[in-house]
Amino acid sequence: MTERKEVLREQIRRLVVGKFNLDIEPQDISAEQSLIELGVGVDSVSTLEFIMELEEEFGVSIDESEVDLGVLETVENLSEFILSLK
Repeated sequence: MTERKEVLREQIRRLVVGKFNLDIEPQDISAEQSLIELGVGVDSVSTLEFIMELEEEFGVSIDESEVDLGVLETVENLSEFILSLK
């Protein structure tokens, strides 16, 4: 795995913990852990806000129609998706 990808994963972890007010440390979320179980993607408004935060943080434009629960399932899926946009 590249250093760039690990940095991206860490940024995603921090965003997830902050946005969804999780009572865990970012490093406690593994790359393959279900983010859905942590509350990501459950509420459409918070999901849209999270997508907007991803766009701002990573300087990408995300078409909401391309983001399904599969993309939001894990840190790994999100990092792969974001890398595909760059």
